[in-house]
Amino acid sequence: MEKTKQQHITVIRKALQLISKKLSFPIISQLHYGPMRFNQLKQKFTGISVTSLRDTLLHLEKHNMIKREIYAKRPIRMKYSLTKEGIEFIRVLLRIRKWSD
Repeated sequence: MEKTKQQHITVIRKALQLISKKLSFPIISQLHYGPMRFNQLKQKFTGISVTSLRDTLLHLEKHNMIKREIYAKRPIRMKYSLTKEGIEFIRVLLRIRKWSD
């Protein structure tokens, strides 16, 4: 079934809303280079509160752009990485960059 123009617009709007959160795009960009722990991400974004970083990570996880893996029980340690959807999103962004050159 072919999507209507309105359906395409809705999908694009959802994608833009997903990355419109202040840290969404920078986090996705950092995770493009490989999995990172919470504190590693915190160090990359100086001046950001723990709450803001946590909320953005949860937002991206909820939308299946990143995944969280717990790899140590005590103390609890987590690492974040891109999902297949997150990797595809990076590919789209790279194509947009190539198109704009």
